[in-house]
Amino acid sequence: MMSADSPDRQVKYSGNVFGTRVTSFQFRHLNCLPFITPNQNEKLNYMSINIVAFSGSLRKKSYTTRLTKVFQQLAPADVSMQIADISQLPLINEDLEGNFPQPVKELHNTIQQADAILLATPEYNRSYSPVLKNALDWGSRPEGKNKWKGKPVAIIGCTPYALGAFGAQNHLRQVVMYLDMYPLQQPEFYLGSVNDKINDFGELTDDTTRKKITELWTAFLGLIKNK
Repeated sequence: MMSADSPDRQVKYSGNVFGTRVTSFQFRHLNCLPFITPNQNEKLNYMSINIVAFSGSLRKKSYTTRLTKVFQQLAPADVSMQIADISQLPLINEDLEGNFPQPVKELHNTIQQADAILLATPEYNRSYSPVLKNALDWGSRPEGKNKWKGKPVAIIGCTPYALGAFGAQNHLRQVVMYLDMYPLQQPEFYLGSVNDKINDFGELTDDTTRKKITELWTAFLGLIKNK
């Protein structure tokens, strides 16, 4: 039970409050605060898991971004997922580290606030995209202040072809290991023929893929909670 017997009392919350998902806020100078009565048949949990996703494609009708949004739509109830905008990041350049550009500062802040990371990549010549590499490199700078360190990470990918970005994901795994992240090992997620499974409106039309996404979410949350 909480009460406001002081006008300067501050209470911080995180999670679902009055049907609205928030990460943090304060009540200040209020005459009253929420009154919560525990119910033995109901478990109240105000903490949500903050996951930040990165799409390695900037194309407006990108299949990779569509897949990322499908993961967002199918995220469990206790997950708050945002998709980071990495389109404004300059190319990695140590000359800029004396005064980081604003998009880099925003990237650093986004990574630091995340409980876990979801990386989605297309495949280019058996590797992941330079757009994603640029974001990963900026997130590791300056030297000795790697923002990715210790973050649980899941890797997903898709292509209109058969292998589902297999080569890209395996190359990407080498990098996240070096960045001292905690990658989800199983299940892996390779979505081939994505054009037949996610339509032009971004809607998932394949039940098998839906099941695979649910399985990955279950395993990923297990990794995050047990880290």
